[in-house]
Amino acid sequence: PVTHSQSPALQNLRRWSGGVAVFAFLTALSGAFVAGLDAGLVYNSYPKFADQWVPSDLIVFSPVWKNFFENTTTVQFDHRFLGHSLLIAICAVWVMSRLWYFLRELILPLML
Repeated sequence: PVTHSQSPALQNLRRWSGGVAVFAFLTALSGAFVAGLDAGLVYNSYPKFADQWVPSDLIVFSPVWKNFFENTTTVQFDHRFLGHSLLIAICAVWVMSRLWYFLRELILPLML
């Protein structure tokens, strides 16, 4: 018999939770870039960037990869995007955990 701690649903939830933890670390790391570059001072309006959803100076450096580390606009945009995405991911994991509980506690006993 499969115990609850070995169930595929719980293992899947653990994997997703680990992914969210890594995602939270990357978001915090991007926050360090924002703080280091003082990128929060460039566009201090929220949620838009000076009345634009996507700022016009998002990708201006060449090569393009430099924008993600040196362009204050791109660094702040990335941090905001990661923060919003992290919130969605946390909510998704929470919903997954509730569904797993619902199936285990309410539906499974009815089937036995």
